[in-house]
Order: sequence, then C-alpha cells, then structure tokens
Amino acid sequence: MGAFDDYLGGAKIETPGGAFDDYLKTSQRGTIAEIGTQLYAGATIDLPKMVGQAMQWMGSTDTGPALTDWAAKREQDNPDLAPQIEGRGIIGRALSSGARALVPSAAMIIPAAVAAPFGAMAAGGAAAAGAFGLFGASQAQETYDKLIKDGVDPDQAKQAGYINLLIEGGGETLGTMAGVKLFGIGAKALGKMSPIQAAIKGVTETGVLMPFAKQLPKTLAIEAGTEFGQNFGEAAVERGYGGTNVESPWVAGVQGAEAALGMTMLLAPFGLGGF
Repeated sequence: MGAFDDYLGGAKIETPGGAFDDYLKTSQRGTIAEIGTQLYAGATIDLPKMVGQAMQWMGSTDTGPALTDWAAKREQDNPDLAPQIEGRGIIGRALSSGARALVPSAAMIIPAAVAAPFGAMAAGGAAAAGAFGLFGASQAQETYDKLIKDGVDPDQAKQAGYINLLIEGGGETLGTMAGVKLFGIGAKALGKMSPIQAAIKGVTETGVLMPFAKQLPKTLAIEAGTEFGQNFGEAAVERGYGGTNVESPWVAGVQGAEAALGMTMLLAPFGLGGF
C-alpha cells in the first residue's frame, strides 16, 4: 500500500454498536475518514447534548436532563468516535474539530440563511435566536455543571453561566452572520441555477469567484477570532469563579479557532456553489 493510501486509510477494528458505528470506528483514521467520523459524532452526540443542556438551562427537569444523559452515555460507550488529533498538523486538526462542530452550527446557519432574503434584520434575528437559544443556553448549563462539580456555590455558578451565555451567544451570532454573508454572495451572483450549474459557474465565472474570494478571508478571520474569544473568555470566567478542572484560556481559545477554521473550510465549497 502506498504512503498516501496509508495516510488516508485506517485499519478496521471490531467494536460494539450499530453497523454505521462499526464502519466509522477505525484505528489511525486518515483525514477523509476522520472528517466523516466527526460529522457523525457531532450529529449523534454533540447536537443532542447541546439541545438537552439548553433545555435544562431553560427549566426542563425531565426531557432536558434525560437527553443530556443519553448523549453522555453514547459518548462514553463509543470512545472511538472521539477526535483523533494526535500526530495531525494544524490543517488536519482544524478539519477534525471543524467537522465535529459543523452539524450543531448548521442548526443556526440554516434558519439565518432562510431568513436572509427578508433582509439583514431578519437574518440577524434568526442567527441571534439560534445562537443564544441553543449555543448560549447549552454553554451556560455546561459552565454551571462544571462549577457545581468543582464545589462552587450554586448562586455563583449560575452567575458564571449567565456570563458565558452572553459570551457564547454574542460570538456565535457574529460568526453565523459572517457565514450567511459568505453563502449570500454566492447565491446572489449565481441566481437561479441548478446545483451542478452553480458549482461549475462558481469556479469559472469571475463575477462569482472574485467576490467570494474577497469575502472568504474575512469570514475565516471573523469565525476564528470570535471562536478564540469565546473559548478564551468562557475558560477565564470558569477559572475566575473557582473552577479547578478548567483548561488554560489560551489553549481553549486556540482549539476554538482551529475548529472555526476547519468548519469554514468545509463549508466554503457550498458557499461557492451558491447554496
């Protein structure tokens, strides 16, 4: 087997679970397999967990905790779905973490993109609703749970949760709007075309490619910057309120920036195709 095949491939291992889980669970996954695995894990672990946490923060005492516990158990029972970032370069790490975050983020991007034709206010409102309602609330609950586990007073933990709700919700709103703008440029330039026509036009027409190429670096910078700031700020808040099992704000910030870069790279072809 060639070196490139070795890089992309992965040896199949026997694991418990469904057939699709078995297919994705590989040792020494290559980049393509890793992206597919993390997309699947984001959809079947992270998104349900976030929804459950958000419901808990908003007052659910049955469905929310049950969904959060279900997602946590699924994650515990499927350790081979965890990101494999050891030994990967910055692009590989970014694509892995970006793929993991892609499905939860789409839960915000899609409503904002649908609302975009009705104006910037409508798109911004949809983005903010998703950002604060899902990402902000779930982050608030996660912060609260972390601090309670570390022995912090419940009132202080609740206060920290509200602060991180604002940090996460505000940053995700800005990032979502940047993503919607990237998609909007492609859609506006391409007009009413089939997806295949749009993809061909996107890479051949300067009227599409040039505005898209101009916006892409801005989107990358905004996405990476907001995610760095969010993760840095949230870790700093948790430490400031007495959290003892909290990673360095700088480490958390870099991890967030890498995920944002990877997610934007994965979404860029769809933006160019005018989706």
